[in-house]
Amino acid sequence: MDVLALFRLKKGLLIALVVIVAVTILFVTVSDRRAYSRALHQDRHAHDWAMDFASPPDNETRERAAEALQALGSNAVPALVDLLHTHARLYERPLGETVRRVPMSMRTNLLAHVSLGTSGGKRYAAATALGFLGTSASGAIPDLLDALDDPVGHVGWAAAAALGNIGSNAVPALMRLATNPDWQLTHKAVYALGVAGTNAAEATPVLLNALRSTNESARSSTRYSLSMIGTLALPAICDTLRKDDPAMREQLSRLFSPVHSPNSGFLSTLNQWTRDASPVVRLQAMEALGNLRLTNSIPILKRLLNDPDESVRIAATNALDQVNGVVPASAPK
Repeated sequence: MDVLALFRLKKGLLIALVVIVAVTILFVTVSDRRAYSRALHQDRHAHDWAMDFASPPDNETRERAAEALQALGSNAVPALVDLLHTHARLYERPLGETVRRVPMSMRTNLLAHVSLGTSGGKRYAAATALGFLGTSASGAIPDLLDALDDPVGHVGWAAAAALGNIGSNAVPALMRLATNPDWQLTHKAVYALGVAGTNAAEATPVLLNALRSTNESARSSTRYSLSMIGTLALPAICDTLRKDDPAMREQLSRLFSPVHSPNSGFLSTLNQWTRDASPVVRLQAMEALGNLRLTNSIPILKRLLNDPDESVRIAATNALDQVNGVVPASAPK
């Protein structure tokens, strides 16, 4: 190959390379513009609506932001994920140190006006907005899972709430995290499962295991989550109570307090079970009440002494013996 031919070959390759780069840049630019336009509502970007939604100056602003995010739906998700990955600026650490020197009486008001100008505030706004979108934000699940470990504490909790609001699509990943050795991540995962409510019924065994945590805050969140799952958690709870583990029984007994049962209470549900047409269901209720050993279940148990089914009457007698055979262990008042 002579020098001229080699020169022409190199020139052709260079031109081809330039064309490829130019087409790639054009494609990326067009894609970015399309993504940007899809995240617009009433000439405002999803970033701006998220900021208004997370920390509005008034209710009207929040309502407008909610309407905008609802209208954008899944189109807002890529933009909100970008916002969720906002990096800290150089001035934020000195700003934080300055704020910490401000008297507590002034700090809350100051942060209300300053925090959303920081990267942490933007990430918090993104997580909060994604949570509002619920199942429409399922595509952001991996990013929200990463955000659970955000160095700004309230961002991680906002991400947990968002995952819970996304619902069943996030539950498998949250179940895996709920067994993480890092109790802080476990705590957030357990809380998120509670936000998911009945959508997280399959996580009941994992939550029951989380009750064995040595951290009381994590155990408290676990009890909350089980109560939010509600009656769907009862079969697994009854299976656990059959093992007659005193420590586990103590933890589960707290579920039967109205304080920990915003869904009307497990004790009320078990009471309903005792009136079920099926003797098998009534037997399961008797077993659960006996294993819990709650003195405030005695009236229910006494009523079942007159049950038409002999096996239920025997179960009621045994349950009363269990309750009367220990120091009263009523649910917390």
